[in-house]
Amino acid sequence: MTNKKSERMYHLSREQKNPQVGCDFCCIYCAFRKLTQRLSNCPDCKAFRPHYHLERLKKNPKKTAGKEFISLCLNGDVSFASAEFILKLIEYCEEWNDRTFLIQSKNPARLLDFEFPYNVVLGTTIETNYRAIGKNHTPYSAISKAPHPEERYRAMRQIQNNDVHITIEPIMDFHLDELISWMKNIPRLKVINIGYDSRPDLNHLPEPPFERTLDLIAHLEPIAEVRLKQIRPAWYEKATL
Repeated sequence: MTNKKSERMYHLSREQKNPQVGCDFCCIYCAFRKLTQRLSNCPDCKAFRPHYHLERLKKNPKKTAGKEFISLCLNGDVSFASAEFILKLIEYCEEWNDRTFLIQSKNPARLLDFEFPYNVVLGTTIETNYRAIGKNHTPYSAISKAPHPEERYRAMRQIQNNDVHITIEPIMDFHLDELISWMKNIPRLKVINIGYDSRPDLNHLPEPPFERTLDLIAHLEPIAEVRLKQIRPAWYEKATL
């Protein structure tokens, strides 16, 4: 397989709506936290504390067609929201049932407590399947306070009524056969987003070698639609590809 050109992972997203902002998972690679702190005038946004901007649900969402969708609460994690808020979000999606919405969480077990309408795609991030990653055996808990990706995988397997998107980004080292098996066992998996960290010079994550990632992509393509973000050599490899 040749090197695939990168593209914006959410290039099919018509817009982002963030009626809930903030997250306490403290992923060391989180770009949303830094972007929000820089651009927002809201004190809670600057602190990236989970909170609400319900006024954003008063605006009509853009129309979607085909594979397009509207990202909801991407600038945070909806698992920190109250049940009351999530029910409001569900009502909003039901009201606009001719649109497609994407809701993602690094604690998808929280989403299992609710019944989402058919026009909502549910997603999570699975960056690795290791509990200790890389040559230094970095524990996953040192990278993120979110539930381990294996717990997310087990939750996504329980989703029966909604299509599923999985994001393998920023990709970290992985066990190939197990990760492929996970993807095969998610019943309504439609899309797999995959890409390397956008700030390798800053984060130095325990990334897999470039060729192993290409091998993974080749195995994932028969399982679901694979959408690529940044596919490049690992930060420690000589960038000649």
